Amino acid sequence: MGLEGILFLAAVIVAASCAMFKYAGKFPGGAGMLKCSLSEFILLLFMTFSVLYIGIGLAKLGARFFPGNVAMGTLLPTAMFQALMIAAVFAFFKMAKLGSPFGRLSFRACLVGCIFFVYSLVIVMFLGAEISLIYEIFTGEYPARQNVVEIFNNLEGTYAFMLGIFSVVFLAPIAEELIFRGVLYRISKSWLVHSGFSPTLSAWLSALATALLFALVHANFFAFFPLVAMGVILVFAYEKSSSIISPIITHSLFNCANIALLFISK
Repeated sequence: MGLEGILFLAAVIVAASCAMFKYAGKFPGGAGMLKCSLSEFILLLFMTFSVLYIGIGLAKLGARFFPGNVAMGTLLPTAMFQALMIAAVFAFFKMAKLGSPFGRLSFRACLVGCIFFVYSLVIVMFLGAEISLIYEIFTGEYPARQNVVEIFNNLEGTYAFMLGIFSVVFLAPIAEELIFRGVLYRISKSWLVHSGFSPTLSAWLSALATALLFALVHANFFAFFPLVAMGVILVFAYEKSSSIISPIITHSLFNCANIALLFISK
């Protein structure tokens, strides 16, 4: 596949994006803003960096006491870090008296999450395939895989596999969506609106900012732009349903599909 393949992939991405924008409708939709005082934001930063510090410590302990053991040395510390991040978000909402970070579970929120999963599957995976194809054409090499791919390739035993699934499909989507879409996106949108920006521009700027941050924390050069696209899609899912459950479901199903494709391609 050469230029024809690149153009075909680009056409599919554009068509899927247009269909997604049409389905999403008015933007921003119903995802509310999160009014956060300076003291509450400082509290959020303190809790976030505390969890990050603990997470780094857990990773070091795992590498030290379980060298070469993917399940105990990598996956278990990661799962513990993700659980701590979820607990920190709940604690922040409780201490700041902001209610529940989840809101109400509804059939519509689940349905929206599933529909945006289909859009994400086409847009993000085809964008990743196009970037890989362009890189391969110019360098003759295939891009390096994400760390999580290598981890799953090296898993041995049922316990390690189940722990990996639990971390990637369950804990990671909840932790990341609560932080990026449930907290940072809503705070950013609120600050921009109160700074004089229009609601639409505030939503777009906040969506792009959190999507960029979302891509950066995954620390993979070749997956950067697909992850930015994924971050924006998750915001659209949130705005469409007004429930953080929707992007969590989209994210979870996307991770599950990636794992399934990984094992099918073996």
